[in-house]
Amino acid sequence: MFRALHSARPLVLAAAAFALMSLPTPQARADDPVLVVEEETPVNADPFDGTWKLSATPDDDSLQLGAKAFDDEVQFHNALFTTSSFAMMGFPMVDYAVAGTRSRTLSTTTTSADWGTLVLEGSVDVDGILRATLTWTRPDGHTYRYSVRGEKT
Repeated sequence: MFRALHSARPLVLAAAAFALMSLPTPQARADDPVLVVEEETPVNADPFDGTWKLSATPDDDSLQLGAKAFDDEVQFHNALFTTSSFAMMGFPMVDYAVAGTRSRTLSTTTTSADWGTLVLEGSVDVDGILRATLTWTRPDGHTYRYSVRGEKT
């Protein structure tokens, strides 16, 4: 008897599987909640990659030294940074570093023999706005600080 039940086990399992497969599937209704799965940005994705339109506003001390507000277009691509306005003054394309996992920050430094050193440090907020500080140290020793805001184009 045990042998007969044991040899019938595959048939019983097959019959149960067939019975489950033949059950009707529930139909979606208009008022059913919908599960939306959003694609997550990979942790190592570079939020800065691309072309950005920036507006730079000097702080009060820099205004007193004669600094003026300006707009610029910058590019971050393949871990390289370049700026349209400052490239014309001899500031070369340079590497930039991205740090952090949730709040991503960037830092880059570029130097021109004739015009000094630029340091850009900032982050992209949840709305995709780049907020940064630009510090320009000129060869004459003057330092200009700018508050920078930018959006991807």
